Amino acid sequence: MSERLHGFVKSHGVRGETTAPVLTMEPPWVRFLTGDRIVLTCDAGRRSRSKKYIWHKSDRGDRTGEESYTIMNASKNDSGVYKCKTTTDSSGPSTPYSNTIHVNITEPDRTTTIETLPEILWVNENLLLRCHFPFPKDAIYTFYREGFRLGEATVSNGSGTFEIQRVSVEDKGRYRCELHFVNFPNGPIYSSAYKFVDIKDIPVRLSVKPETPKDGDTITLSCECSDSDACGSGQYSFYRNNSLINSDSVSHNDYLIPQATVMDSGRYHCSVLSNSLTHTAKSVEMTVRRLPVTNPHLNINPVNGSVREGGNLTLRCIVTAGSAPIEFTWYRGEMEIYKEISSSREVTHQLSNFHEGINGNYSCSVYNNMSTAVHSPAVEVEAEVAVSCPSLISNLNSSLVALGHEVTFTCKSHRGTPPVRYQLYRGHRLLANMTVLDSGPGIFNFALQEGGVYSCGAVNGVAAVTNCNETMELTAAVPVSCPDFISVWGNSTFAIGDRARLTCKCKRGTPPIQYLLNRDGQVIDNRTVTNSGTGNFTFTVASVADGGLYSCGADNGFGRMDQCGEPMRLTVAVTSERSLVVIYVAVGVSFLILALLILLFRCKRRRHNKGNPNYCNQTGTDRISRLRSTPVEHKVPSAGEIVYAEVQVKRKAAGDNGNGAGRIPGKADYYVTYATLNHLQMERDGDLVPRQEEEGRSSDYVEIYQNVRRL
Repeated sequence: MSERLHGFVKSHGVRGETTAPVLTMEPPWVRFLTGDRIVLTCDAGRRSRSKKYIWHKSDRGDRTGEESYTIMNASKNDSGVYKCKTTTDSSGPSTPYSNTIHVNITEPDRTTTIETLPEILWVNENLLLRCHFPFPKDAIYTFYREGFRLGEATVSNGSGTFEIQRVSVEDKGRYRCELHFVNFPNGPIYSSAYKFVDIKDIPVRLSVKPETPKDGDTITLSCECSDSDACGSGQYSFYRNNSLINSDSVSHNDYLIPQATVMDSGRYHCSVLSNSLTHTAKSVEMTVRRLPVTNPHLNINPVNGSVREGGNLTLRCIVTAGSAPIEFTWYRGEMEIYKEISSSREVTHQLSNFHEGINGNYSCSVYNNMSTAVHSPAVEVEAEVAVSCPSLISNLNSSLVALGHEVTFTCKSHRGTPPVRYQLYRGHRLLANMTVLDSGPGIFNFALQEGGVYSCGAVNGVAAVTNCNETMELTAAVPVSCPDFISVWGNSTFAIGDRARLTCKCKRGTPPIQYLLNRDGQVIDNRTVTNSGTGNFTFTVASVADGGLYSCGADNGFGRMDQCGEPMRLTVAVTSERSLVVIYVAVGVSFLILALLILLFRCKRRRHNKGNPNYCNQTGTDRISRLRSTPVEHKVPSAGEIVYAEVQVKRKAAGDNGNGAGRIPGKADYYVTYATLNHLQMERDGDLVPRQEEEGRSSDYVEIYQNVRRL
């Protein structure tokens, strides 16, 4: 390779230009071959006022010319020593001559050839130069491109080679080689002719769309081939930072990056493998611009915001744009519950075993250092809680309720997400149902028509509960009917001292029933019967004031019947002093007879003990105290047996008072009777024991006294 020669000549005492110009040659080769193009330039400097250039060749003398002297197609005659100078005009002084340059032009040696491989050369392929000389000698081969020395190789026998790896378009040009023998350093130099090497540019090109991608864009990398012969149906590959990336191509020469992020930035290139030749496109630097995050959106599952108690709640925070990494934060109300940093624009957080304690408004926020954190709208989430067995409350103070009475049942589940459908049952029969949209109770109002066991059920879409333990049994109470009112002994006229017995009986009515005895519209007595029995009123007529209009009423708390039905008038008969004396005498006689009976009983016992069973086996009967034989059916009591005696005093009625008020005692005979009875004959209902009346006596006798004494 030749070197540039620079010279500066100064002439002292010469007017005008005093600085010598500088002569340069392009290309600055040491040797040229015929046909080369050579350009010589005379540089007088920027301050030069020269108007003319004078060129001097060693064998031709001075010639005027331009600043540049060009040899278009060099020949051996153009060889020589060149120099130049400048002057302002033809008669004026000139500058000193410039430096000299020797131009050496030779013809190629026909015996030396240069060969290039391959014949068609693409950018990035390797170029092999081979210099061939027919006579095998130890030689030094030197290779040139456009006159510039590329390198050399010493070969003892054969051809010299030189390789240029991964050529570029700049390597296009003329190549030659020359050699000289090792043992003859000053010997001849053999030069090959020029061999033009054309280097085709890369047939593939990588394009990026959009050219300035931003975070979130879908980027398409296209590997475009300009030479179908070179690419054919070759295999396309894409690389980022020299690493092969998996292709998600929409076509064989495209590569897609959906929703690009900053992490996708890098240097990309593509290549095509065809006919065992790989064509690699120039790499492209792709930078994905960072973006601030947009407002996020919170998706939940279940989408309606109602989560089964014990189930899972899925919270998905989504942002449509924003450069990664992004910080995601979830909130319940104002409380932070979870945080995660991700390169994705969608992040999911799950809450398991959801329950009422974590009901609330959920939201999320995103942040990526490009702006302040932005929040999503809040979403309300509640746990769907299965209903519990409802409680049952009524407005009643008692389980005994009158038919038709207004009953209110309140059903309330202490747990359960509304709406809740409450159901009212009697036994297993559904009576009514109602749906409550809030957390309130179910209220059932109805008139009681039938008693039974009442209970509540509840359904809320999560669970249904029936047959709960909390029940309420109601008995439908029947109001009392108008009671029947009778006199037990059938009479309505009583004497002072008589015993009166009145009865009240309701055909319908739930006990206990309180029977009310009214006289002349005023309640004078009451009896409470706890079963379905009769209300009995027994009293001794003490005076005329006990007479009057009697009626019966009834009340069982569910209905009251006052003075209903047919009333009964009771009349008290007034007796004279003589009648009273007779009564008193009769009473005295009865006591006397009782004493005789006692003596008789003792006598019988003594006789019985002495073996005479018939001794004293008699009963006494007379107007006053006569005795008569004991009836056959009467048995003498054995020792230790309990025996009773019944004594009765009767009178015969003498007439009527004529106004229907009853019989009025008058003059009459008095009749006394008695009988002995054992305890078995006493076991019956009522106040009286059976009476043994004397045979043949008229029924006109009226009882005026009776008594029973234990013997």
